[in-house]
Amino acid sequence: MKLTKKMVPAICGILVLAAAALCGDATAGKGPAALVSERVHTFEPVPDGTEVVYDFVLRNIGDEVLFIEKLKSG
Repeated sequence: MKLTKKMVPAICGILVLAAAALCGDATAGKGPAALVSERVHTFEPVPDGTEVVYDFVLRNIGDEVLFIEKLKSG
């Protein structure tokens, strides 16, 4: 799926909420813990209709499997 300019705020919000919900006590090392290296990316102005792509990296720093069960773009 290509990431479009309109999807960025929704995906950023979802990743931030997922990271906050899944981190728990990351210092204890119990369970999954999501780490988002960059929460927001601002695109430079582009002409209407231009497809823009950016990859957000979500890393599991916990000691159990991190499941992302729902992802919704907007």
